[in-house]
Amino acid sequence: MTSPERVRVLIADDQPIIRDGLGILLEQQDPLFEVVARAPDGERAVQLARQYRPDVVLMDLEMPRVHGVLATRRILQELPDTKVIVLTTFASDDLIFEAISAGASAYILKESPVHEIARTVRAVLDGQAQLSPAIAMRILEEFKRLRRAGPQLGPSRRAELSERENEVLTLIVEGKSNAEIGQELRLAEGTVKNYVSVILSKCQVKNRAALIVKSVTQ
Repeated sequence: MTSPERVRVLIADDQPIIRDGLGILLEQQDPLFEVVARAPDGERAVQLARQYRPDVVLMDLEMPRVHGVLATRRILQELPDTKVIVLTTFASDDLIFEAISAGASAYILKESPVHEIARTVRAVLDGQAQLSPAIAMRILEEFKRLRRAGPQLGPSRRAELSERENEVLTLIVEGKSNAEIGQELRLAEGTVKNYVSVILSKCQVKNRAALIVKSVTQ
């Protein structure tokens, strides 16, 4: 039996209490989590990511020297296999869209309990996009507003998707997990994963979070 692999985590935050406290709590939450580095600003986060090549970066946004959005973009350009989770006190629509457009796989508020943060880490490593309930609600409300105004991806892009793919896309934007989508559409979870992969390819985005943003902003 293959042993589970350790998850190497980098925490980037300008507050020492967050860097140190969150690191301790995460390692207590899951013994397979290993905090390999802590960065006090965006520039240092890029340097440490280059040095340690973490599996996941927990990235604050408002940091000295280099903003978290720019640091996210730079890290993912160099380390495309690394996942970035934005962890912040800010929940403005502009920051959500900027961070996810930069390639972040998830956006979660610092007030979230540590078990939710740990679950988010596991989810993004499994290829899922994760948004805290507050963030998901903002995006869902924007989706509903834009849906009343017209199609989200534009006629040409929607036309590239099959009827079933459009159904899956709609449920993705509504925040449904693969299991929930499968239950609603009476599909196996593996089949849903295949549909998601095809939709990401056709819509030319890297992850579900970027797909959600593209769906509500175009």
